Amino acid sequence: MELREYRKEDAVTICKWLRTEDELYRWSADRFNKFPLLENDIEENYVPQIESGRFFPLTAIDEKGTQVGHFIIRYPREDDDSTVRFGFVIVDPEIRGKGYGSKMLRLGIQYVKEHFDVTRIDLGVFENNAAAKRCYEAVGFKECGLRKCEMPIGTWNCIDMEIYLDKDYRLVNKETYYRKGAFRHFTEDCKCSTSMTARVDVTELVKCSKDSSTKFYINFLYILSKVLNSRDDYRMGYLWQAEELICYDRINPTQYIFHEDTETCTPVYTNYDPDYATFYKNAVSDIEKAKQTREYGLDMENHPNWFDASYISWLSYDSLNIELPDGFLYFLPIINWGKYREENGRLLMPVSVRMNHAIADGYLVANVFRLLEKEMAAFCNK
Repeated sequence: MELREYRKEDAVTICKWLRTEDELYRWSADRFNKFPLLENDIEENYVPQIESGRFFPLTAIDEKGTQVGHFIIRYPREDDDSTVRFGFVIVDPEIRGKGYGSKMLRLGIQYVKEHFDVTRIDLGVFENNAAAKRCYEAVGFKECGLRKCEMPIGTWNCIDMEIYLDKDYRLVNKETYYRKGAFRHFTEDCKCSTSMTARVDVTELVKCSKDSSTKFYINFLYILSKVLNSRDDYRMGYLWQAEELICYDRINPTQYIFHEDTETCTPVYTNYDPDYATFYKNAVSDIEKAKQTREYGLDMENHPNWFDASYISWLSYDSLNIELPDGFLYFLPIINWGKYREENGRLLMPVSVRMNHAIADGYLVANVFRLLEKEMAAFCNK
């Protein structure tokens, strides 16, 4: 799923999603006061607000480009630019209950962080819309008020909710977490990790890197970082002081530079950027700086959302296991990869993925390899 700017033709689909008068008022409160709603009604409401520069409608589309959801971002007060408000939130009725709403909202929160200089997002949800309220809670919104709204079809209670953006993570409700049972079992009864090593075909990526005169190592690091940022399960963390399960907005790779003269490594903290050119430039710069020092310099306290990404360049190994002490609830991925070698005309590279079993099972670990193959193909076909 991704977000794009709202287009006039999106209004036709939105109107079709509003199947009853009750659904209309849950979606728009008293902003339209007519049913059925027509596309021109939406346009007449949106256009002057868009022109004000304080109203930003967005549409969610799936991987096929099909419209699956919609919401708006606006500044609710003329005298306050520290808060934006989500409104007109709607998902295609045919796909509700499948996680599309929460995914759209998380993209919306990230969009706000990247495009607005604000510290808070708020929204309103009617008390009779329990499913929507659960969706907002799932992405981190908390109740902050209750008010009565006089609607053409009666008086409804509206719950105001908010989320603050001063942290780079959101809390995950352990009671509604979709892996609740497994999480409890593997954090209380059977504390363990799960890991896999598999050979990944990097033939095309090696060729692509040579053809573009770029470094294979950095290209793979970028693809790996993109994969691990593509799904909440790979961005989980644990605040042991408060016993809180969290999901980071973004995780970044900690790479390691080996010094031949001392036979030691220096950790390198490189920020992940979805823009390939920016990431590549920063990674090259970080590596060159690390070559000038021999200090170990690992600083996990100030880099909590960095995952280990270590290249074992001396060996094309068959298996690798990394164990942490029993009961140590470290949830970020630990990734290693070795030297690629030719087998039957293809270049195969061993990759090892280690994750805590509380937040990942065999499917999620294996899915990393599937996503790597998918993203490598997309990268090489650009």
